[in-house]
Amino acid sequence: MGRGTIGGVGRRCEGRCRAPRCRAAAVIAMISASSASARQPPTEAQVRAWLEREIEASKSFPSLGEVGIRWREEDFNQLSQADIESLRALVSKVRDHPRSEELRRADREREQGPFFRTFLVFTDSKDRWRTASFPAEGPTKDACIAGERVWSRFGGKLTVYKPSHANEPSLEAAAVPRAYENVFVPTLSYILDGGLHVLGRVMDSRVTSVRVSGDRWEAMLVKDPPIAHDVRLEGRWDPRPRRGFIERRTLAESGYSPESKGSYATFTGWSYNENLERWVCGEVNHFHADGKRWRRLLFEGAVPMPEGGWDAITRIPDGKDTDPLRGEVVLRTVRDFRTSEIAKIGEDGSLRVVGEIPPMVRDEDRYAWLRPVGWVMIPVSLMVFVIVRHRRAS
Repeated sequence: MGRGTIGGVGRRCEGRCRAPRCRAAAVIAMISASSASARQPPTEAQVRAWLEREIEASKSFPSLGEVGIRWREEDFNQLSQADIESLRALVSKVRDHPRSEELRRADREREQGPFFRTFLVFTDSKDRWRTASFPAEGPTKDACIAGERVWSRFGGKLTVYKPSHANEPSLEAAAVPRAYENVFVPTLSYILDGGLHVLGRVMDSRVTSVRVSGDRWEAMLVKDPPIAHDVRLEGRWDPRPRRGFIERRTLAESGYSPESKGSYATFTGWSYNENLERWVCGEVNHFHADGKRWRRLLFEGAVPMPEGGWDAITRIPDGKDTDPLRGEVVLRTVRDFRTSEIAKIGEDGSLRVVGEIPPMVRDEDRYAWLRPVGWVMIPVSLMVFVIVRHRRAS
């Protein structure tokens, strides 16, 4: 039984004293204990345990249920003014020079700011997702995998795939709908988990070391041989949600893209989003090793599911009905792998078959071994390829 004194006169209170001063003292003691606990820095074991849980969770395909997410991507010109003028002189001498678009974007950034695009994604599993991109200029893009509905659209060109193409793509016929995942999933991962998805699912990286100093922590994630891909993560620990937040990610070593060694990304503005029911990063900036920024990601918010739900947003476009995510869509051609037909759409909406998709040239026996092994690796290989190629191009 607890004992105390009241009013400093030495009278003891037995048991659970209900005197106001005793109750206040108990509350103060509880607050002090809580505050002291909150000030305690994390241990290396705590940080490692949290990070390993995050990596394991990141291996799953991103699932947001009935809520969508929208973000903005900005690409920054990598040329100096002297480089731009040299390129301008070079392009002026050759009609349709392959680098003319690079020059145009550099001029555009100087006048209007960086080139940007907005992405809108709904996803609740690897077997049901829909994306829509809205670039500052140029053709818009949509893609979808949802049961029997597997399709993509680029400008006025619609491609409808066989449902089987989602899990057994046809490289020979360029029917690889999951290639779109390799664009939006890694980017979405930067916003949701600091980019751990690629490290966990693709690279199968493991935590090899953790260091803690106050509320700051640092960890090394290493991919097993034969190809190196080592990443150093730095961040802070928040005792209230009892978790860490990634604030910097540096590529310490890469056998896939040696010239990218030293490149890094910074993460700011972490906050808990009630609609998504998870933590999200408000801004991600990507830098080359020399400190020059080449891309920025900005989280713009959660998006409610439109009326009609998944059925409405995954419906194959016909050029007649409006799209719940985009509005009016104008289609000019349709390439349908289900029927092997290529069709044109007239101004009045009429469909006219103008040709056939060439049959896939493949010996079933020769490629049968690819089904259990090779096709499973295609999304992984494409994801790595897209990341490396994009960094090199930037």
